[in-house]
Amino acid sequence: MAIVVYIVLVIIAVMLLAWVPLLAAGIYHLKKNGKKTGSIVMVVLGGLWGAISISIFIGGLFIYNQIRSSYKETVFDASSYEGATGKLIVPVSSKAKVRVGPKAGGFLSSEASGGSITLPEGTFTLYSLEITEKDSKGKKWTLSMSPTGNKSSITIKADKDASFDAGPPVKTWLESSVSGQNKFHLSLKSVDRYGNKVVLNSNRSDESRFQILSLDEKVLMEGNFEYG
Repeated sequence: MAIVVYIVLVIIAVMLLAWVPLLAAGIYHLKKNGKKTGSIVMVVLGGLWGAISISIFIGGLFIYNQIRSSYKETVFDASSYEGATGKLIVPVSSKAKVRVGPKAGGFLSSEASGGSITLPEGTFTLYSLEITEKDSKGKKWTLSMSPTGNKSSITIKADKDASFDAGPPVKTWLESSVSGQNKFHLSLKSVDRYGNKVVLNSNRSDESRFQILSLDEKVLMEGNFEYG
């Protein structure tokens, strides 16, 4: 994929810069041979090609800067903010980070702990909420959410806390189905406390072993799980 992108960029660069030798050749022949039709055509084509290429480059640079600025993230500093602020309540007492918009120049992010995040007053689109917590064994985990639909809109008011109906604890279970002779398909399902679907995103471990037991705990089948 990277090679394809590189080839495409090279082709575009050649197309945008090919006017330079054409214009240079036209000027050279114009000086050497006088105002002949071929020389004039080369100069005109080179000049037009150059003008179009420069316009495309400037336009592309402008669009790139616009896109880049639209994804810029500004950290909200409540201590220096002079306007009214409110609280977004999140279902954890440890670290949480939220990204909201729209905001001129990109996203607005705020991070806090203790179950609430401070944001300026207003109605925002909630682009992401990242919760970091530790389980009873001290193992750190992160739950990242990107709400959609009506759950993605939040209204922050100074006199009323806003809340977001998503977050731990996460409930996980296995669903099984027969997919052939002596073959079973196991699917891991997870939801948070409000029933929102949760997808695990971590490094795969080595395939675990399994045993199928009868009611009297006799081993009927054993082997290794396979991904896929």
